[in-house]
Amino acid sequence: MAPVTIFVEPGESVKKAAYLMLRNNVVLLPVLENKRKLVGIVRMVEIFEEISNAMVENNKTVNTAFSEEGAA
Repeated sequence: MAPVTIFVEPGESVKKAAYLMLRNNVVLLPVLENKRKLVGIVRMVEIFEEISNAMVENNKTVNTAFSEEGAA
């Protein structure tokens, strides 16, 4: 079995997980403890849920989220 090369460790940021998923065109990302033990899997839908929840908490709208001012 080939070693897993794309993964996150427990406690890493949603931003890093999203970056790795987009960069590597994957929708599932293993969560490995000590780079060996599988302790979970992050799904792309969970990333979207986290982003959506953060936007709701910060009262973001489509206009402010995707405008040049809102992106800062």
